[in-house]
Amino acid sequence: MTADEYAALATACDALLLDPAASPDRLNVAWLHLMSEHPAVLRHYAGALQGRGPSASARAKEMLRIARIIGARHERAVDTVLPACADILIVSHLVNPAHAGATTDFYFGELPDYLATHGLQVVVALINHAPGDVVRLARAVARTGALTRTLLPRTLGLTGEVHNLLRARALRRGLRERARGGDASAAVARAAAGHTVATGTLAAMRIAQQIGALARGLQPRMLLLTHEGHAWERATMRAVRAAVPAIRCVGYQHTILFPRQHAISRGLTADCNPDLILTIGESNAQALRARPALAGARIEVYGSHRRAAARAREPNPARCLVLPEGLEAESVTLYGFAIRCARLMPGFEFVLRAHPVLPVSTVLERHPQLRDLPPNVHISDEAHIGADFDRCGWALYRGSSAAIHAVLAGLLPVYLSQAGEMPIDPLFTLQERPTPVARPEEFAERVAAQTLKGANIAAAERRAALSWGDSYVVPPRHELVARLLAT
Repeated sequence: MTADEYAALATACDALLLDPAASPDRLNVAWLHLMSEHPAVLRHYAGALQGRGPSASARAKEMLRIARIIGARHERAVDTVLPACADILIVSHLVNPAHAGATTDFYFGELPDYLATHGLQVVVALINHAPGDVVRLARAVARTGALTRTLLPRTLGLTGEVHNLLRARALRRGLRERARGGDASAAVARAAAGHTVATGTLAAMRIAQQIGALARGLQPRMLLLTHEGHAWERATMRAVRAAVPAIRCVGYQHTILFPRQHAISRGLTADCNPDLILTIGESNAQALRARPALAGARIEVYGSHRRAAARAREPNPARCLVLPEGLEAESVTLYGFAIRCARLMPGFEFVLRAHPVLPVSTVLERHPQLRDLPPNVHISDEAHIGADFDRCGWALYRGSSAAIHAVLAGLLPVYLSQAGEMPIDPLFTLQERPTPVARPEEFAERVAAQTLKGANIAAAERRAALSWGDSYVVPPRHELVARLLAT
C-alpha cells in the first residue's frame, strides 16, 4: 500500500465512523479504526479501496473463533470484593500469566499503588490476554483495599455474546446499505461489511459493557485507560460517560508512534474522545499536538515506568540484541535475519529476546527453518531487559518500542527494512539515526564501519541519541495524575 492509498483509506474509514446517518454502534467496528501503517495492520486492509473484504477462508476462521467465544463457559472474577465507590478506575491489561501476581502494573507501573497510598480509592480492571487457567489467574491478580484489582471475564456468557453478535450483524447490514452509495467511502464500506462480524467488534462491545457496568457501580471521578486508537477504547469512554456523565476520561499513550499513526491522532464525536491524553514524553506530545484533528485537545507529558536511565557507555562491539514485537510474523522476520547475519559474521553474537506475549521457543517451534541456530546465536533467558542491554552493544529492531529503551541504554540501533512497505521505524524523529539495512551484508558493513570511526565521532553520535531518548520517554510523573484527581 502506498502512502497516498493509506491516506485515502484513513479518510474513508473516518467518514464511515462519523457518518451522522450511521448507528452509534458503528463505533464498535474495530476494522474502521485504522491504527497505523504497520504491515501487520495493513494486511487486514488489502483490497479495501477496491471494496474487497476478507476471503472466504478468513471469514470461516473468524466465525470459528466467534463460535468458541460464544460457547465458552462464563468466566467470573474470583476473590475480588469491589469497594462501594472509587476515585479512579484504571483499565490495564494482563498479557502474560507471569504478570498476574506482580506488584507493579505492566502498563502503569507503580501509579496505582502511589495513588492508593495518597488516600485515593483505586480500582484496576485488567483485560485478560493471557493463556492459562482463568480461576488461577484471577486469584493471582485479585487485590482488595485502597487498591483493588480485578480480572475481566473473557466472555459475557451465552446470552450476552449472542446479543452482541446480533448487534454486529445489524452493523454489517448497515454498511452493506452504505456501500450502495456512489461516493469515495462506498467501496471501503463494502470491504468493512466483511470485517464487521468479527472478534474485534465483539471485544469492543464486551469491554465497553464490562467497564461501563463497573463505572455505574463505582461512580469514579476519573477513567484512565491505555490509549492507542482501538475501537474498544472509544466504545469504553462512551459507555463510561453514559454511566457517569461528569467523569473525566484520560487516555495514556504508553508506547511509540509510527510516522503515519492514525486512529490515536484523530478526533471522533465528543462522547468517545478523551478529555486528556497523557504521553510518554515531549516528542510524542508535540507530534500529537501537531495533528489538525487534535487541535485544542489537552495533551500532557506523563512519562513511563519502563524508562531506563540514560547511560553514556561504550557498547559491546560484537553482540547484538534482537528486539521483536509481540507479533509472530515480525519475530520470524527479525530472527531469520539475525540467523543469516550470524552465519555471515561468525565472530559476532546475536541474542534473541522474546516479547512478553510471545516466547522465542514458540516461534521456533512453529517455524522449523529457524531451529538450526548457529553457535553465535543465543536465546535470552533474562527476565529483565536491562540485563540484556548490559551485555549487548547493538539493537536490531523494526517496530518495537524497546528500541527507544535500547538507545537510552547506550546501544547502537539498526532498523531492518522490508521491500515495498512504508517505514515503521519508531526512531524516525531521531535526526542522526543510521540508514536502515535490508540485507545481512549491509548489517556486516554497518558493524565494520562503526569500528573504523574515531572514538570522538562514535561518542558524539551516542550522546545525540541519548539526548533524543531523554525527550522521547521521561520518568513517570505520578503526581500529575494525583493533581488531576484533586481538581
